Amino acid sequence: MKGTESMLWKAILKSRLLLKEGLCRKIGDGTTTSIWFDAWVPNGEHMPQPLLDATQGANLVSYFINENMSWNEGRVRLCFNDRDSQNILNIGLPAQTQPDAWRWLGDPRGTFSVKSAYKLVTHSALQDQSTWDWKILWNSPIHGRLNLTSVLFAKRERRLLYTCSGNATMHRQFGLEVDLWGVRSDQLHCTNWTSWMAWFLDKNHRPQLLSFDEFMTGALCIFKVIWEARNEVIHGSSIRPIMEAINLVNRLYNDHRSRWNSKAGKSVHKRITDAGWWNCCTDVSIQLNHSFGAAVFRDHMDRIVLIYSERFSATDPTLAEASMLASAAEYAMGNLKGKVVFYCDNDVVVANCSTICNTNQVLDIKGVADRFKSAVRLLEDSKLRKVDRNFNFLAHNSAKWAVAVNATGVLDLGSMDVNIFSNVREWAPN
Repeated sequence: MKGTESMLWKAILKSRLLLKEGLCRKIGDGTTTSIWFDAWVPNGEHMPQPLLDATQGANLVSYFINENMSWNEGRVRLCFNDRDSQNILNIGLPAQTQPDAWRWLGDPRGTFSVKSAYKLVTHSALQDQSTWDWKILWNSPIHGRLNLTSVLFAKRERRLLYTCSGNATMHRQFGLEVDLWGVRSDQLHCTNWTSWMAWFLDKNHRPQLLSFDEFMTGALCIFKVIWEARNEVIHGSSIRPIMEAINLVNRLYNDHRSRWNSKAGKSVHKRITDAGWWNCCTDVSIQLNHSFGAAVFRDHMDRIVLIYSERFSATDPTLAEASMLASAAEYAMGNLKGKVVFYCDNDVVVANCSTICNTNQVLDIKGVADRFKSAVRLLEDSKLRKVDRNFNFLAHNSAKWAVAVNATGVLDLGSMDVNIFSNVREWAPN
């Protein structure tokens, strides 16, 4: 930079490299995007290194895209490592062939704004600091004393994480309700308290029946007792018996949980039962490197007529749920005709697949949203509604069963476990 240049121009040059990090290729047909020289993967490594050299023919992204605008999963997994492969397979492709373009990573819609650029720059400057919206806790039914405990943990997170890592076996010995929740602590790699909370805020990191408020209440009760027991040892007091600690945690949890106001009565879960209308509830089961989805079709008397399943290479929950919704609409278009009400428990999917949503769509599900809209236009009539996930377990259970037996297409209802057919209870395979 020259000394005669304006402050504005100097600021632009200084931010150029940072802003460049927010640019990525928007994949269409892949014919103008190089896997070697272009940033083309939004998540993880933007320019993943292929396992094969250029002589194998894998030079352009188009090599990995099928004619029907879907990813060639076999080629992707052959040419990239597992992590990069999954990031690639989670890129949503357009419904129809279109040229590659550019997308802005600072916004889920892929469009640039000054606000998103500011967030990108400030995030780069503070990348070592985990972001956390404390209003999530303060606006929850969790008691203020426990929320204050969480704030104190955030301030002392280095000592806390060291202490809790040293007491990992203590947690396993407790036999608390938290253990029954099925949370896999061996898959968790967080370096601070706020990133730990952010991890479990994602519903895909908790069992479906376990809300974040319930989880945090139990976790804070456990950590509070562990921290107090640790302080007693450090300051020379006698070691608290393990059963005394267990009972104290259970009392704390039950006391806090009993003060909540039940929200179950506010759930919207009724389906349309008008003559001439089909009902279709969809959901997915996310696995390590793929997902299965299921669509439960009922007649106007709420009787299950059939359950349809598909396998997807995507593991992003929103993309997988949108893909299942589109597949359900395409199946209904080809086999049921008539009028169909579709139900999905993902807010983002419902908003983007609505027939009145034509702008500001989330980029990675725009292609499958367009597929859904194209399919329902050929039905006699259709509606799309958000269903409470606590009353959508039949679709989720069916997807889990499809995973267990590796089944796709129309499922054999007679071979399915009777416990799968519950709308309000999650199925646990034997």
